[in-house]
Amino acid sequence: MALAFDPALSHHYKLLYHVRKDDDVTHVYVEIYSSETCTWRAYDKTFSSVSFVAFDHSAVYWRGAIHWLSRRAVYHFSLEDIDNPHFIQVENHKTMHAYGGYDKLLVSRDCLLLVMMLQPLMVDVYEVENDCYSGWCLKYYVDLEFVGNFPGPEVDVLAIVLGDREEDSFLVLEVPGIMLVKYNIMSKTFYQLCNLTRIQILPTKFCSFLFTPSLVGV
Repeated sequence: MALAFDPALSHHYKLLYHVRKDDDVTHVYVEIYSSETCTWRAYDKTFSSVSFVAFDHSAVYWRGAIHWLSRRAVYHFSLEDIDNPHFIQVENHKTMHAYGGYDKLLVSRDCLLLVMMLQPLMVDVYEVENDCYSGWCLKYYVDLEFVGNFPGPEVDVLAIVLGDREEDSFLVLEVPGIMLVKYNIMSKTFYQLCNLTRIQILPTKFCSFLFTPSLVGV
């Protein structure tokens, strides 16, 4: 299930839900809930279940549509016209085929960003092109292997924060089991946000969520 909500535009929200029916493992049905009408809308059209494998843990809302990952593709489901839902696969950048898969979709400053982990300390960040989702352009290449005294052998990107100025943009990274760090993309510097070594938890993969100040009950 994915939440479509932007309190800057409306206090109403939508939910996108997919479900298999009648023991058909190859297709899913889509239903949309609207808080404005307090009703569910089911669609007769079915979609390939392969397209929705990673939906529940990768979906993000951006510009009137839900976006999510599969292993080698990014999908877009428009909610602007719920009578005629628009489902497309965003074209890949020409360099993307060389790597195994996609890691995460993130949104910052009204930009849809795609994170690809090339190696444990190497990251590509792509931004979607706005001309009808024609593809992706490479925005940042981050290589932490050459950052002095970096505290770990691998990272997980939790967030990308684009600043008012390019030099203010940064990544929030988890060094698994060690710490969370803030990494400035332009200056190639970092500092510790939180020490994880004292937290007695089982090995896990953290999730991150965009904070939006709002009094709306969702």
